[in-house]
Amino acid sequence: MTDENNTEELSMQEMYKELNDKIALFSSILEKFGLDLITKLGQTNMKLNKLTDKVNELHDATIDVKSMSPQFYNIIQGQKL
Repeated sequence: MTDENNTEELSMQEMYKELNDKIALFSSILEKFGLDLITKLGQTNMKLNKLTDKVNELHDATIDVKSMSPQFYNIIQGQKL
């Protein structure tokens, strides 16, 4: 009976060690996934900020061009005469 208990205890210890190793591996994979996700989100945020800045610059340039429209119209009318 003692040998059977020892064998059972060793088997339980091996199962515990194997389970612990698998949990550690899964934890490592999950950590890498989380870090990759955070990195990608940061890159996406940076790209969105750059795009927003470019859209704002384009908006300002459009306003500048629209404000010059009356001047262009006057120049064109002056050339026709």
